[in-house]
Amino acid sequence: MKHNSYMKLDRNDVSHKVVEKMKQDKELAGFSDEELMNILFKMQIFQTGLSVMAANGLLPDHLKEEQLIEVLDSAALDIVTAARIRQKEV
Repeated sequence: MKHNSYMKLDRNDVSHKVVEKMKQDKELAGFSDEELMNILFKMQIFQTGLSVMAANGLLPDHLKEEQLIEVLDSAALDIVTAARIRQKEV
């Protein structure tokens, strides 16, 4: 993927706005801004990879949209759970 005119958004500005929204989620309570940015970044990586796979026909044919949403939800839960575990280890 290359940068293009559609990708001229200020990533930091958008990310900070998303983190502000994340702070309102009770399941994400107790995370610092840095931890929330890390969670967001990992989800962006996962979502981008899933999008690239879908765009290139690399996903199994039997997967429906609902199942892909479940995969995203499951990945988010895994990332947040791992972040909670890391919090407790520090």
